[in-house]
Amino acid sequence: MYTHPDWTRHGIGTLLLMLGENAAREAGFKAIELGSTIPGEPLYLALGYKEVNRETMIADNGAENVIIRMLKML
Repeated sequence: MYTHPDWTRHGIGTLLLMLGENAAREAGFKAIELGSTIPGEPLYLALGYKEVNRETMIADNGAENVIIRMLKML
């Protein structure tokens, strides 16, 4: 997920994550795993996600992106 720059630091990302985590819990899931980009990493860390690993992915256009695999037990 990405937040428009005019709306960052307003709690939107946190709200969306909390809604998703609550729905996952209610559905019986015990953990959530996601792929974060570097800009999103601080939010996920602050909300209790832990890094599993990271790797650099190369897009079809040659752009490099670091993807951080993160996990949170529910």
